[in-house]
Amino acid sequence: MTVPVLERMPPPPRRWNVAPALVTALALTAVLETATPAGAEETAPPAPQVLPAYGLFEISFPVALEYTNPFDSSSVEVNADIHTPDGTVLTVPCFYDGDAGWKMRFTPSRPGDYSYRITAKTPAAQAETAAGRFRVEPGPEPGFVRVGQNTSRHFVFDNGDSYFPVGENMGWVHWGSSSSLSTWISYLEECQQAGVNWIRIWMCPWGMTELVWTPRNNRYHGYQQYDLDNARGNDGIFQEAQKRGIYIQWVINHHGQYSINTNPEWDNNPYNVKNGGFLESPEQFFTNEEAKRHYRDRLRYLVARWGYSTHLLAWEFWNEVDLTHRYDPAVVKAWHEEMSAYLRGLDPYDHLQTSSTSSNRPELYEARGLDFLQSHAYVQNIIGTQMTTSRQRYEAYPNHPHFFGEMSYDWRGPNTGDKEGVILHNQLWASVHSHDAGTAMTWWWDNWVRPYNLYYHFRAVANYVEGIHWDKENLLPMETRIEPVSANRTDLTFIPLLDWEKSGRRYFIIQPDGRVEGLEECTHFVHGAAHREMAPNPLFRFTLDQPSRFLIQIDRVAAAGAVCVVELDGAEVFRRAFASQENDSTMTGEEGSVAIPVPAGSHTLSVLNPGRDWFRVQSYTLENFVERAVAYARGNADRVLVWVHDRPHQYALIARYAAFGPTEPTMLVLPDLREGEFRVEPFDPYTGVAGSPSVTTATGTGLNIPLPSFRKDTAFRIRRVSNRVEWPLPSIR
Repeated sequence: MTVPVLERMPPPPRRWNVAPALVTALALTAVLETATPAGAEETAPPAPQVLPAYGLFEISFPVALEYTNPFDSSSVEVNADIHTPDGTVLTVPCFYDGDAGWKMRFTPSRPGDYSYRITAKTPAAQAETAAGRFRVEPGPEPGFVRVGQNTSRHFVFDNGDSYFPVGENMGWVHWGSSSSLSTWISYLEECQQAGVNWIRIWMCPWGMTELVWTPRNNRYHGYQQYDLDNARGNDGIFQEAQKRGIYIQWVINHHGQYSINTNPEWDNNPYNVKNGGFLESPEQFFTNEEAKRHYRDRLRYLVARWGYSTHLLAWEFWNEVDLTHRYDPAVVKAWHEEMSAYLRGLDPYDHLQTSSTSSNRPELYEARGLDFLQSHAYVQNIIGTQMTTSRQRYEAYPNHPHFFGEMSYDWRGPNTGDKEGVILHNQLWASVHSHDAGTAMTWWWDNWVRPYNLYYHFRAVANYVEGIHWDKENLLPMETRIEPVSANRTDLTFIPLLDWEKSGRRYFIIQPDGRVEGLEECTHFVHGAAHREMAPNPLFRFTLDQPSRFLIQIDRVAAAGAVCVVELDGAEVFRRAFASQENDSTMTGEEGSVAIPVPAGSHTLSVLNPGRDWFRVQSYTLENFVERAVAYARGNADRVLVWVHDRPHQYALIARYAAFGPTEPTMLVLPDLREGEFRVEPFDPYTGVAGSPSVTTATGTGLNIPLPSFRKDTAFRIRRVSNRVEWPLPSIR
């Protein structure tokens, strides 16, 4: 992903809709406990305010004590003690809102009678500032999002309903000094219509969602005073998202704020001593006690102002924290555990917590307090990365939900040549059929999804997964098989899953079904002497039932030069030297293509580099090796989702796909479905429309489903029929 340069800032229906229940300062006077003047006729106290469960109770009130900074808890701290119907007392932090005074926002979760007392405290004094009561009746809202109790791999609401995130990043929609809510509303409306129920927003200065930053353009006031115009704008974002059933993953900090190399913003950071702050270097943020104190106060304000929202999915401490300056894994892990514990004790709603890194960082996945895991990936092998990473996270961290918080083809910018959204489509559909708890979320919301109107991809997926209770049903990846048809043979192109990363693996086995054992440890780079410790040169093992060619597509060569040598069964069959140049060189098409004829039989093929530095392989291909159709299934004994993908339909090969006709009809086999009748419903992954269902009987060898001719992909939703009672089920749109 990329972030903007701040110096160049151009102005850039749920079930029952209940208006948030607000109790203003005027209403407060009607419910405050007051004494009856002597001699006056006693009257019955006014009826308490009534609101539905999970509605918003809000009051405004003055604080008469003297204090110097309303955003510094060592100057003044204001809390509400709320007595709930079951006798529990919740402490809810309150917040300062400028001319509007102080406010308390609270979301009650259960019906009954509530009372509250609000107390302000300074180093010199303490005073009760408000008290009252309100009543809560049952309401229609499902509550806050939690981690499910059945599998700990999925999300549910307080009422037990399932939540499966479908969405995209929406880091910011403003650029510069504009903060019009109407722009947010236009995006949110498009998302609602597309079935999007998740977005991820950064607190960032150019997006006018940050609270503290170095003053610029009549905005921001340094690190000690919060920008309340931005805070009120954030109020509107939460309110408008809630109206549309969209849940927000709120990113508190991002890497550039504390980096001098990657999207650097340290020079403009108010914590920088050069800007009047107290930190000499960015990495001190994680250890400096004053920085920690200010961060705790920041968390306190966030909880006080927006913690009430049932549509706040999670607090995300950091975006890609491993890209901060002089990243120290142990120090950053300790910081996360400290702040997670503080936030857990502060947040009366116990919102989910997470954080993110740009690459695989076990130290953060293992940090105590984080409720779910995210991966970020910008790769050419979208489907392979999705499936492999999802499985790895499932095996290593079985008690944590996981999904890709960011995913796309290239971090440097959107692939605007992909006007059909093949990258987006494949990552959405692959993620649904992996171990993940939500779809893989694209980063390019404003310069790709919106300009090319790619929202229909979200709509199709949302239709497809509707009605599934992921936590209760525990759908897991299942075995599939496609019956071979000679006319459906095609090239197997596989793309390494590692980029500039270390790997100790040399041997990779290409299976007849197209799986490459160890691909998750295969790097794009074939290293020479300069970096040979990064990874050994790869050796591939495979068996051909007919002659073929092994293709190597080289796309870059180091400036120092390299040598590409290919050995087949131990004998050298190709050598090419790449001369040194002033800069790394890029190769395209035939210029970087290596083709090695291979006879039928079992073989080993080594790609070697006896030269000075690296060359990069974009992809490897075995011609006419595998079936075009590959099926991904996720299910249990009673329900199965199946996505059947045409292998060549991926962005890396899109220029060639126009030459492919439809596949020939064949048979899809699900070996794990034994005995019984199943309702099989075809589904179009592009239109999001279900076809006419049929009933098919499984045998002792599995469920056989006729697979018709198709292009791009197709899908099926399968349900076990119990005495034919469940058939036909109503199809979705």
